[in-house]
Amino acid sequence: MKIAIDGTIVREEITGTGFYITNLINGLIKIDNLNNYYIFGDEQYLRKYIKIDKDNFKVVHKRFKNRAIRVLWEYFIFPFELKKLKIDILHSPNYITPLLKLGFKIILTIHDLTFLLFPEKYTITKRWLFGKMIPISIKKSDKIVAVSKNTKKDILRFFSIPDDKILVTYESYPEYYH
Repeated sequence: MKIAIDGTIVREEITGTGFYITNLINGLIKIDNLNNYYIFGDEQYLRKYIKIDKDNFKVVHKRFKNRAIRVLWEYFIFPFELKKLKIDILHSPNYITPLLKLGFKIILTIHDLTFLLFPEKYTITKRWLFGKMIPISIKKSDKIVAVSKNTKKDILRFFSIPDDKILVTYESYPEYYH
């Protein structure tokens, strides 16, 4: 199976979602020798945090000057790149999925819905963007990974989707915490 992971959020200094993506990929490298993975993102930053030493893991280098360009790419160009590679599954670990599904399934990770729960913490622009983009991504997704039971509960509270579309998978922690 060909699986794409959107790692475009990984930057020089990573935080929350960047940790999630790099821990996920490092874990997959350890356990999966069968599937072929295409990790989209800035190769320099991805290789800083991920030891890609297997032939079934490839980085597809994508560097964006700003968030707006990255989001436009994710929405409109990314699906055609996935189709060209004949990707079976796309994992979007950062709330946003392509607008078009061109023969691949989508797994979306939702970490939280703080933009709905605590709107005062967000600018009007971010609230508007998240309010438009996240519902579309949720609708387009075949499965949603919620990082906690509480996040799943929030998704069900705010969006009209079947309970069985959401899987709860807790986040791991880096090896240096062992």
